[in-house]
Amino acid sequence: MMNRREFLKLGTGALAAVGAGCTSSRASDAKYSVLVLGDVHFDAPEIGVYHAYYKPTTGKAAEVFPLRMKREHDQWSGLMQRLAAAARKDVRPDTKFVLQLGDLIQGNCAKADVHAKMLEDGFSYFKKTVSPDVPFLPVVGNHDVDRSLWLDKKSAMEVYCETMFPKLTQELARPVNSTTFAFRQGPDLFLYADFNFPDHARILNLLEDHANVRHTFLVSHGAVVPVGTGPHFRWFLLGKKEHAAARRKLFSELCRRNAIALVGHNHITSFADLKTPKGRLTQFMATSVWAAERQADMPPKHTSPEGYACLPKKTRDYDLADARTLFAEYRPHIKDFFLSGLQGRFMLDVSDTTVTMTASGGDRAEAARVFVLRG
Repeated sequence: MMNRREFLKLGTGALAAVGAGCTSSRASDAKYSVLVLGDVHFDAPEIGVYHAYYKPTTGKAAEVFPLRMKREHDQWSGLMQRLAAAARKDVRPDTKFVLQLGDLIQGNCAKADVHAKMLEDGFSYFKKTVSPDVPFLPVVGNHDVDRSLWLDKKSAMEVYCETMFPKLTQELARPVNSTTFAFRQGPDLFLYADFNFPDHARILNLLEDHANVRHTFLVSHGAVVPVGTGPHFRWFLLGKKEHAAARRKLFSELCRRNAIALVGHNHITSFADLKTPKGRLTQFMATSVWAAERQADMPPKHTSPEGYACLPKKTRDYDLADARTLFAEYRPHIKDFFLSGLQGRFMLDVSDTTVTMTASGGDRAEAARVFVLRG
């Protein structure tokens, strides 16, 4: 691990380089690609490698844990290795970095040293397998800071920060000391926001600090525009009731900047384009949790605004009136909507006039669909 003097030296030089890059007119800055992976839930097929201390015996955790382990076994016994190998082939000469949308690991480790090892192993696997020649930049997800059945005094968030900040610092060649941070790729802004512990003021300050950019990309594990309609429908960035004012202010600011949100968490592929009097916000939700062959070729479930947030007429699982009220804030602004269970890899292509996202299912070479985010 680098010492403080090396850390500060690295940060000073890197920030100067980043600042210079923002005003560059080089073609490589104006037109480039970013390989995007959604949730990957890195794990080992053998349960004892990371989960020996995680032993739920009662309640929901005990019920769900065997199902999760089967999913992890199915993924990490072959399918995810195939997806990662295909992702490496996706990297092009103009690919600037690999963006991973959180839940890099499965978690459920219960002990701090095991959790740290899982983060180390997960990061190393994708760095070596997918992006040895370009930066690998994950945003923090809820499984990355999993706190269930935790046995140690050191928290999972502390473990995450101690493990991942040096890696992100090295990948970006500039200091990273927060789970909410921003960097510039040429004329564009990529703002990584922690949806587990959202820092609304920091997000707004970072947006203000980078006001003069071409494209604004907000990267978050949890959605910015809610999509999930089940019991956890409020599990998105600033989705809690007490965050309502902050959520609306951020939404307004992102619309004003015509921002693009790149998110994960829901284990679906989804596209939502919203237009308001303030401006436009486009959200793309990606996932790479490839646990079954059929998920490489999942037909769309919804392809129009009418498919957004389809709620049941009644349910005992959650407050349906609250869900209706929440989704009613967004529904009038939805101008285009797509949703599929497809799992795979995604390529973001950025230029002055266009931003597109190409989705490829599983390890298939051919594109499943191209989404026009701008242009």
